[in-house]
Amino acid sequence: MRRIVLATDLSAPARQAAERAAQLSHSLAVPMELLHIVNLELMPRLQNAVPAAVAASLPLRVLKAAQETLETWAADLQSRYAITPTARVIDGELLHELLDAVGDEDAVDSLLVCGATGESIVRHFFLGSTAERLSGRTTCPMLVVKNPVTGPYRHVLVPVDFSPSSLAAIQHVQALAPQAGLTLLHAVELPFQGLLSLAGIGREDIDGYRATVEQEANEKLHALCQQAGLPPSTLLRVVQGEPVASILAQEQGCDLIVMGKHGESRFQKLFIGKNTKKVLAESRHDVLVSV
Repeated sequence: MRRIVLATDLSAPARQAAERAAQLSHSLAVPMELLHIVNLELMPRLQNAVPAAVAASLPLRVLKAAQETLETWAADLQSRYAITPTARVIDGELLHELLDAVGDEDAVDSLLVCGATGESIVRHFFLGSTAERLSGRTTCPMLVVKNPVTGPYRHVLVPVDFSPSSLAAIQHVQALAPQAGLTLLHAVELPFQGLLSLAGIGREDIDGYRATVEQEANEKLHALCQQAGLPPSTLLRVVQGEPVASILAQEQGCDLIVMGKHGESRFQKLFIGKNTKKVLAESRHDVLVSV
């Protein structure tokens, strides 16, 4: 990982995300940038609501206040985390400027960090078809911070589906939190399970079918663990059930969940996966959206 970009709306949740970005910047010895994007095209409505003497200078005053706030944050983070973050305020449309800041083709070694609420960048990034298409242009993983920083990540839950993105997710975790313990989770949804009873298949045969599917999943988990070079202490879990519910049921004891951004087809790569959206919205823990 070459750099960390903290995208902030200057809210309290974003300040919490800045703490996590600074902790990672220090532990990984990579540079960090504080980035705030102001869309001055939205300013006229506000200018019409204030006295004329104030309206003329309002854009410059807003930009100056944002820059001063970022520099205050940077100085505080520098003193407490022994890093030297840069601070930058940009005038422009949020998503376009954000994608430009992290880059399109060379962003794989960057990490975008943001808070989960406030004037949420997550809301813009994950809702709406236009935002989803834009998100498909970048190869930058995204860390959504939900909790205060109490130290480095200690245990990470990595749901996997055995696609190539599963290995990529594990590699992102290894780069982001090399000392953390990992739990690899695969949720099994048995095809046609409900129809088997209706078709007259006996309980014993259905149980055997379930055992076979779970055994195959366990074998794939072990193979993936070896492929990724993970230690024998890595926890491997196969559970039966709907993926999102299974992930949320297993998140206790973990402080980070890693989710893939999209599927494997060319069409799916334009969109954020529905399971990722749900986990991002419903999980109590930080979420890393891998690519």
